[in-house]
Amino acid sequence: MAQQFEEVVFEYLKSIKPGEDILVEFTSNEPIHLLLDVLLKYLHRENIPVIIIDVLDHLNMFKAQLGVVGIDTALLENAYVVKIGGLSKTGNVMGEIPPTEELPIGVKKLHELFKKVPEDFVFRVTLGLDKLLRYYEKEGSLEAFMGHLRKDSGESGRIRVFAVNRDIAPEEALSEMRELASRVFDVELEEGRIKLTIVKSPNFAEYGEKLTVFAAGLQGHLRDQREVSDNLILT
Repeated sequence: MAQQFEEVVFEYLKSIKPGEDILVEFTSNEPIHLLLDVLLKYLHRENIPVIIIDVLDHLNMFKAQLGVVGIDTALLENAYVVKIGGLSKTGNVMGEIPPTEELPIGVKKLHELFKKVPEDFVFRVTLGLDKLLRYYEKEGSLEAFMGHLRKDSGESGRIRVFAVNRDIAPEEALSEMRELASRVFDVELEEGRIKLTIVKSPNFAEYGEKLTVFAAGLQGHLRDQREVSDNLILT
């Protein structure tokens, strides 16, 4: 079942068009690190570069969550990374921007760092955006931040993925992100199953569609692939 789930996710990812913005909503209870690993596997298989915007060490947290259950973290460690605050050096860190940086200056620096990856097309995955949204709301600059995100909507050289913990993100900010996104996915852990629901899509027929997998099964599947890889190397 986990293998089938992975294959269906891979096929769906192929349908997402350049320029789209993807919002993935979850709570503190969901094993979002497993879905991140599935995404990185897909990008590796398709030879698509990924830039991870790591807010306040979320990437290192996900690395620890994967590593503690024996899942290989090489793809995560080799990804291009832009740090927004935090102390860890997980991944191929291209540069760092303080979260307290004046917004226009921080955005300019961010785009300059993106240019270090000389590829025609990339995935940009933002982890920990919920904390950045909370910070900007408190500072009274949420609308200015959203304005910068909207300004970059539709760029043909990338797909943006925003992972947002709705237990942390302010409701107004979450509504702004839902409005911005071309696709919205809701992740729930229910009775041991990860349930991925399509809340918003350019294809109206997809609204409300669900994909489920046993969390333990997916975790075991991802871990077993590491063991197979290790065995191949040893022989």
